[in-house]
Amino acid sequence: PGGRGGGGGGGGRQHSGIVARKRSLWEKFFDADWEQKTAFHSAHHAHLAARTQLYMRNDGDIPFIMYLVQRGIIECPGSDELTCLQLLMLRFVCQDVQAAAETEKMEKLASRSMAIDCSYLLYAVNRCAAQETQGENMGHSGAISAVNLIEFNAKIDQTRKCHREAVSNMVNFWKIMAKATTKRPLLEPQVEEAIAQLEQFDSHKEQANTGYKWLHDRYPNSIAVLLSYAQFCDTVTNDSSQAERMRLEAQNLEGEDRGEDGEIEDGMPQELRDANRPPDKANSQHSSESDTIRSSIARWGLTWQDTVMSGAAQEIEKIHKAVIIALILLLIISTVTFVVLDRVLFSSVAVKNIHRIDSTSKLSSSMLAIADLVRSSHVAAHFNDTDSMSTYAADIRWLADAMREEHTLDYEQATGHTRDFFTSAQKPIWAIDGDKWSERDLSYWEVINEVVRRSLSVAEVTMGDMQDPDYTPGRIGTSKQNVAFIFENLFRNVLPQIEDVVLRYRREVGQFSGTASLVSDVNLSFNGIVICAIAFYVLRAIAIIVDSMQSKYVTTLCALSMPPQTKSKISKFYDKIERSLASIEGDEQWIDVEVEAME
Repeated sequence: PGGRGGGGGGGGRQHSGIVARKRSLWEKFFDADWEQKTAFHSAHHAHLAARTQLYMRNDGDIPFIMYLVQRGIIECPGSDELTCLQLLMLRFVCQDVQAAAETEKMEKLASRSMAIDCSYLLYAVNRCAAQETQGENMGHSGAISAVNLIEFNAKIDQTRKCHREAVSNMVNFWKIMAKATTKRPLLEPQVEEAIAQLEQFDSHKEQANTGYKWLHDRYPNSIAVLLSYAQFCDTVTNDSSQAERMRLEAQNLEGEDRGEDGEIEDGMPQELRDANRPPDKANSQHSSESDTIRSSIARWGLTWQDTVMSGAAQEIEKIHKAVIIALILLLIISTVTFVVLDRVLFSSVAVKNIHRIDSTSKLSSSMLAIADLVRSSHVAAHFNDTDSMSTYAADIRWLADAMREEHTLDYEQATGHTRDFFTSAQKPIWAIDGDKWSERDLSYWEVINEVVRRSLSVAEVTMGDMQDPDYTPGRIGTSKQNVAFIFENLFRNVLPQIEDVVLRYRREVGQFSGTASLVSDVNLSFNGIVICAIAFYVLRAIAIIVDSMQSKYVTTLCALSMPPQTKSKISKFYDKIERSLASIEGDEQWIDVEVEAME
């Protein structure tokens, strides 16, 4: 078998396969020297010789091994083993995929009945070759895994379906728009159908764009993805610069995948390749003109885009300003309410009353301490303990002075009903008048001052007076009368009045709590009313301008305002794209390795 020159594998030569041809009866009868001219006695002998030489692992023997295999095919034309061995040699040793495919086609192996081991070998070779082809289509060198293959096919089929649906939505939309004339306007169902097509177009465009981006990130060297993405950018998203970048990247990858004979081996559908064919000089000029037209249309759109929804924009600005003003008002009211609660009610009323409750309660403890010190003075006098009596007297004077200061401060800060309680007569007290006890009506202010005055007098009592157990009115001195006054009135008349003052302070604190709750409730109610008013105003305004804010509404009006010739041209443009996509997917389906391998 002769070889043809070229750049194939295996020692710099490109080998071609041969097809087994059985000798006719005439050749068998008249060729008496055939057995002397044969090199092998049987196909098994030829197969064994070729494999023995192949396992020497010398790439310089490849032409000779191919000669052995093809000589065996000529001498033993019915051997399936030699036919399969020739295909393996061409595809994996000589690395001539095209020659292997041509030989397989000429041998008609797909419809030929073969032994089970040869059939499985042929299936495995075809499957490996198909996976290599699909791997090149995905941008990978060599075979790929079944999981990646399924992932790639499923994602690209889903993305192309969304691509096709987006174009179909544009076709349907412009067909509806082309029906509208000045004499025959569109009916309401037709307008709703047009808007529905735009909504579906946005959804399908977003899904296709997301799918193409995912495929491009995952398989950046896939020519099929690049060309499909370029067509999508050019016809759906109207991004000609992005489409041109994708095409240029695909052309660079195609240049790397071309063989020396100029044929491309990536298995791409011809329609898709024609749709993204590299432009020649005339096409380059046409592309430049298209870009110029796109730029002109974009500049023209920029000149009037501000007037399309100017009214709606102004209404939105008004609503925005009104909402800001209302929120500022809410902030001011809330701040003022907080200041009133904190500075006026809490600091001026609650804190002050709490301090007064504490200071008034100290009066009770001070008076009890004075009574205890007077009793201790009696005990010290009984034991003639002069030092202890002096200490007790000093403590009594200190407590009395502290009571005077606290009581004066309470009186000065008392307000309202508490101030009236300080100045009005309360429970009467008993005092020695001559030789008997008599009642005296004094105010709370006067009672505490009287207790303080008499406590200071008690601190001056002598030891002799304390040692005298006689407390009969008329026969005791002034200091001892003050001792009798303290013990007579402290628990019955003075301490109850102090507790009444503490109770009044607590009532004022409770009133403050109610006032604070009322202010908080009023503030909360007012804020709720203002928020409801804002919501009502916003919803009412949006209900008026919501229709003019819809981009679908504006797009439909823009399309209806176009001349009939323009709408017809746009409709034909998208119809042509849809037919192109249908021809790619209908006449020559996208590569499906699994189906191809099973066949």
